[in-house]
Amino acid sequence: MNATAVTTQTESILDRYPYGMRAWDLIDWLGEETGGEWALVLDGTDEPLEDCTDNELNGHTCQAAIHHSNFNQAFYLMRESSGDGHGHDTDKVVQWGEYIVYRSDVDSLRECAEEISRALSDYPMLDDMRCSELEDEYLHENLSSWECRNLPDGVDVGDVIEWGHDMGLSSCTGCSSWDADEILGSQGYEPCSDCNDYVTPGDCRTGEPLCAECAEFYVRGEDVEPDVYDRYVRDYATNQGAAYRADLDALIDGEPLDMAVRRAYAEAFRKELEAAGQMTLI
Repeated sequence: MNATAVTTQTESILDRYPYGMRAWDLIDWLGEETGGEWALVLDGTDEPLEDCTDNELNGHTCQAAIHHSNFNQAFYLMRESSGDGHGHDTDKVVQWGEYIVYRSDVDSLRECAEEISRALSDYPMLDDMRCSELEDEYLHENLSSWECRNLPDGVDVGDVIEWGHDMGLSSCTGCSSWDADEILGSQGYEPCSDCNDYVTPGDCRTGEPLCAECAEFYVRGEDVEPDVYDRYVRDYATNQGAAYRADLDALIDGEPLDMAVRRAYAEAFRKELEAAGQMTLI
């Protein structure tokens, strides 16, 4: 996470801190620069309390949510303890990179930092509700940026998240595999075979579905009667939720539309009956 903007005297001093030095060395250096006593807010294991990292945001967002919510809550509590009730002494509590630095010679701050460490040693989260909210926010952000860029009309990321949770997925993208194709497939959506935009093919067909744009491109330049193709798109493709490559190949080969579609439906129906263990005359 990025360090805070330089706005206070302490933050101005921290801005001069030599790059690459360890966090623990910061305390001694800051004491020499200011003449005060300083410390880092610690977690429940006596290690510096850290904000979340970019690696966590790109992996196990459950851990990122815990670290970020703990960090923000701890920073809030420390700032609340730094003043006299009429304001906050921001020179005594600052964020330095992913750490919280405070004046340990101020009793209220030292006691607050100790209470934070004790709380985290008993339970890993300072604010369960905020942690859960952050995990959901990270999930929405991640799905919006990569898995859910080409959703069907009328479907948004919130719908995908709801359906994923119904399938038993957790909100963490590292603990659960959020595959948009699989989730949308559970709702009857299927990606176009050529462009991956989603279509809604009916259960009666199998094969390679195509969206309207890809179907039109597929037959462009082929010897297909315009009125035959228009009737196929208007009637059959609309009823079955998508155009199918096998239908278009048959039309390109000159097969009558009704015969091409009847054959495709018959094949799908035959497979359905065979899967059910029933006899068929088709």
